[in-house]
Amino acid sequence: MLAQIKTLNNNCDRYTRLHLMFPRNRAQAGQRHEALLDSWRSKDVAATRQMLWDHIMDSGLYLRKVIANMREHRAAH
Repeated sequence: MLAQIKTLNNNCDRYTRLHLMFPRNRAQAGQRHEALLDSWRSKDVAATRQMLWDHIMDSGLYLRKVIANMREHRAAH
């Protein structure tokens, strides 16, 4: 299991770095992260799970757009 987690972490690392290179609204991101931590601290498992899922999915959609724009930019040049 540890090996699977390590592989997943390695595979996700490049996308995490890419996401950090093209930040959106940092204030909004900070607020979302704080809300996620507050939810976790309150031990509301269902709410925390949903917030985390929404955050991951939103970040994934954003990265897809960034990657598509990068590919379009490369194809145009």
